[in-house]
Formats: sequence, C-alpha cells, structure tokens
Amino acid sequence: MRVIVLLVKTNSSFLKIVRTFLTFFVVLIFSAQVNAIEVLGPQPDYLNIAPTTKFANHESVEYAHFVPNLNDGFIPQGIEKLGSKIVLSGYQKVGQFNQCFLFVSKLGTSNFERKNIKRCHHGGGLSLISKQSLLLSDTRRLFVLRSSDLSVIHEVKLTGKLRGSFAVVRDGQLYLGTYAQNEADALMYQFNLSDVLNQYSLSEKQSIRSISIPLKAQGADFDNNGNLWLTSNAKSHGWLMKMNDDFVVTDKFKLVRGLEDIDVVGDNIWLVSESGAKPYQSWPQLFPAYFRVALSKLSN
Repeated sequence: MRVIVLLVKTNSSFLKIVRTFLTFFVVLIFSAQVNAIEVLGPQPDYLNIAPTTKFANHESVEYAHFVPNLNDGFIPQGIEKLGSKIVLSGYQKVGQFNQCFLFVSKLGTSNFERKNIKRCHHGGGLSLISKQSLLLSDTRRLFVLRSSDLSVIHEVKLTGKLRGSFAVVRDGQLYLGTYAQNEADALMYQFNLSDVLNQYSLSEKQSIRSISIPLKAQGADFDNNGNLWLTSNAKSHGWLMKMNDDFVVTDKFKLVRGLEDIDVVGDNIWLVSESGAKPYQSWPQLFPAYFRVALSKLSN
C-alpha cells in the first residue's frame, strides 16, 4: 500500500514537471514565431538553411521579400517604391563582366519582370525624378529611365572624381554620393537637376557644393523633414544613419549586414540587403531581401 501511494505521488510530481516544461516550450516557440521575420517569396536553392530573421532592430521590419534571380548570382544594390510596385537594381556576372539588371514587381507578389541596362555594370542606386521618370546611378554613368517601362531615355557620363555609388533627387536637386573608405573622398555632390538632364557629361566641377558624408556610405534618401538617411556596413551589422539639414549625424541604428540603397516613404524606409546573395553566402547573416522598416520602431 505504501509503495502504491509513493508511486502516485511520484507520478503526480513528474506530470507537473512535464506540464510545466511543455507550457514553457510552447510559449518559447510561439514567441519565436511572433518575433521572427517572415520572408516572402521563393528562397534561393543554394541557401540550405533559413535566412537570418533575428538581428538588431528586426522588430522594426514589417515586410520582407526575397530578392529575385539570386540563384543566377544577382546582387541587389538599388531600390525604389513606385506606387504599388517595387523596383530593384543590381548586377550579376555575365561571362567575364558584370551586367546591370532591373527587376520590377507588384508588391506582395513574386512575379518579377527583368530589364537589362546596357553600358551599366553596377546599378548602385535608384531615385524618383517625377511620376514619369526615374534615375539609375552607375559607377561612371547616370541613366534616366521612363517610369512606365524602365526604358533608357537619357544618359550622362560621369567624369573626374564623380562616382555614382548612389543618387538622391529632391526639390529639383541631384545629390550624387561616393562610397569611400577615406574622409577626403567620402563626399556627396549637389547639382541642379535641370542642368544635369540637359547634359551628356558631368564632373564635380559643375556641382553647387560637396557635402561630407560617413565612410562607406551605400545608399541615401531624404525624409519629408529634410533629414538625410544613409546606410553603411560593419563586419557584424549594418548601419542606418540619420543626418540633420546641416548634414550632421544625429542618430544611428543597427540593422542586418549588407545594407545598400534605401527609399524613404512617409514614416517607413524601404531597404535592400545583399547579405546572403550567392557570392556572400558564407557571411554570418543571410538576408538577401528587400524590406520595409517602421521608423517609429527603431531603437538605439
């Protein structure tokens, strides 16, 4: 009789332990599902593990979608939201040379239309000029594109110190940024946009002014208050930085590594990351996606 009572008590304690463990496990799994980012679209075949969905400020990400054409080696660089569509620019190796491509898709779908841009080899940034036209920046060229079909309607050759690492259009002005690892070359040049669109060649001597920007800047855009947002990268994470109208950095936020171009739309920022693209699949963070971040959810 004592043995039976002991077994009942033991089993009762054991069941409580099991119940507590299972409850904890379910809560843990549920929390992970709630906090982790859902990346839409087909995952590239070469990634045999899930993408990195937890990184600094991952809670601010409200939408994410895999970049297209990753299996063929596409490396994303530029991003622009056009109404209900998203446009991506970037490059991949074709033969012995890098070739630019544009991909456009309606948001929420994975049906991308591809455009090849001749004489373009990097496709570092995109910026809206008007409802009718879009600017694509390349290392040594600018391409004016028709918004409706992304066809090239004008080209401007960049000379001298100019590099089209990224470009921003705002209030009739063009800001052309240079990716640089030293302060002397880390500059963004300002031009009158109308002057640029009427020329076929451009140098830094024609700029209104040059503005010092952070080292290794990858992309930029202005918000509605005139603040300039830029991206750069460290070895373990990406940086999203905010500069005031005096072009002084006032805020820095960590995000996933591999940040490239950005597009500020209202209270959100659209970004694209090259981390986990085919040439970079050995990086510790794998997030080859374009995504939307809510500014209100960012924290230092």
